[in-house]
Amino acid sequence: MPGRWKKAATAIFPASHRAAWRNSCLVASMLLAFPLPSYGQAGDPAPKYNSTVDIIGADYFAAVNKVLFVTHDGEIGTINLVGDEARTQMLAHLPGVDFTTLAIANNNMALIGSSDGFLYGFDGKSLSKIIQFKSFDEPIMDISVGPVEIWLAGARGLIARSAKGVDWELVEIAAITQPPMAFPKGKLGNWYLGVANIDAASFRLTGTVDGRAPVPEQDYRLYPEEGMVEMLHPLDEQTDTLVSFEFRPGPPFRAGDISWNAVLQGNGRITLAGEFGLIAQSMDDGKTWIRRNGYVTSEEPAPAYWIAGVARNDHMVLVGAAGAVASSPDGGTTWTRLPVPGKEAAFGVHIDADETINVAGAVGLVARLEQGKWLTIDRSQENLYSWLKSFVELEDGRLLLLGGKSTALTRGAEDKWSRVKLRIE
Repeated sequence: MPGRWKKAATAIFPASHRAAWRNSCLVASMLLAFPLPSYGQAGDPAPKYNSTVDIIGADYFAAVNKVLFVTHDGEIGTINLVGDEARTQMLAHLPGVDFTTLAIANNNMALIGSSDGFLYGFDGKSLSKIIQFKSFDEPIMDISVGPVEIWLAGARGLIARSAKGVDWELVEIAAITQPPMAFPKGKLGNWYLGVANIDAASFRLTGTVDGRAPVPEQDYRLYPEEGMVEMLHPLDEQTDTLVSFEFRPGPPFRAGDISWNAVLQGNGRITLAGEFGLIAQSMDDGKTWIRRNGYVTSEEPAPAYWIAGVARNDHMVLVGAAGAVASSPDGGTTWTRLPVPGKEAAFGVHIDADETINVAGAVGLVARLEQGKWLTIDRSQENLYSWLKSFVELEDGRLLLLGGKSTALTRGAEDKWSRVKLRIE
């Protein structure tokens, strides 16, 4: 699995659900713009490249008419498939920089995020600094290019948007609304709402206790920071019971301290997912946010830890730690947890044109969902031991999958994966 993210361990390990980033609150931040120095220009000393590459992000880039990729070691390169061999050319290298994500903004500009909050632009020849989200100094985890705007998300609550990828505006989530969801009737005890930092003034519990409205501190006790309700008297079985509220994302007592690892766009909606199993969506360009996957449980929840996501038309899919997969058929309004393809963390996901879901992850995990069952590749036969993450649709119709230790596979019309040799030129 990826191992050198300077400050992004929480993007991989579910044990970090309770771990916050070192500063505890989301603060208003000025975006620090930079002049645009370039790297790797003609005439510079020849850089040193690794003999193998750990590819963390890749996509087809029209400016070079090839697949562009970035690595954890600050490298940028291209891949040109010729038969069963992938010819890899290294274009630029920033020593000491840890790239974390790549997105193609347009035919002439690729956006590259780093582990220390820098956003770079690459035009096919030179790499330039665009901006640093200075007050965050944390990884940019995902970039989503939509028809109107570009959004990015990252650690410690980092969210920003831009019209063209040059000038960026921070987006702060003041509150997320939990729409009314079913609350247990006729039962006492503690009930967990799946989130913390609840605004007590917004909390609403409908239903009745002995025919009257439930009274705070008499019939129930709310623990807003922990996201728990203690029922002191049971709600009547005969009435519908619902709970709703507003909250700020993050662990108890540390609102805003959350890693957003995936940002998706579709049909005018912005969808965020990451730590604590949260899926939040805005339908008004980030002005207001709604939680899309709430439920009440009698035990402290162990939610999924979302790592990556993809959208194709109205179909959205999220993947995460311990093989977690969730799918939405309606643009992120409703979500269904799917069976896990394995115990390994899933780092990448792709939706085929026929809506089939493909995932990739740790220890060579490659799986395809068909008729509700996962079909996994024979890792021993293909000698797959490193992690896999980045799916790329090629112009000839093939699908390319890239990952650590120069691991690469292709899938053609026969729907069979085969290894491709990466040769660094």
